[in-house]
Amino acid sequence: MIKLLPHIESDQYIFSSLPSLPISIKPLMMFQEKEGTTYILKLSDAEALGIEYAQKWSWISLGYHSDLEMTGLTAAISKILGIEKIPCNIVAAFHHDHIFVPFDKAQRACSLINVVEL
Repeated sequence: MIKLLPHIESDQYIFSSLPSLPISIKPLMMFQEKEGTTYILKLSDAEALGIEYAQKWSWISLGYHSDLEMTGLTAAISKILGIEKIPCNIVAAFHHDHIFVPFDKAQRACSLINVVEL
């Protein structure tokens, strides 16, 4: 059995689609789609720039050192969170996987992810 070791990062984040960002702002993530660029930004940066957002998100980082070819992780996490009606956005990075959940549901989501078995 694999322990995912989830922990909640301290800042709050927002998702936004913007044409660009000032060079002084370092997004946590950006992804270019044909419709525009999606950014994940710290809430404090978004508010300083006057960027509108619909939801505040918490970043749950998995301490488990994942593999980009691993199968079943996204399905297991989204299933357990889906049962509890907790929306999630999952980002697979090179070393770890990261889950963004609504800020007010972060503690519950982290508890649920902690019991996921792979």
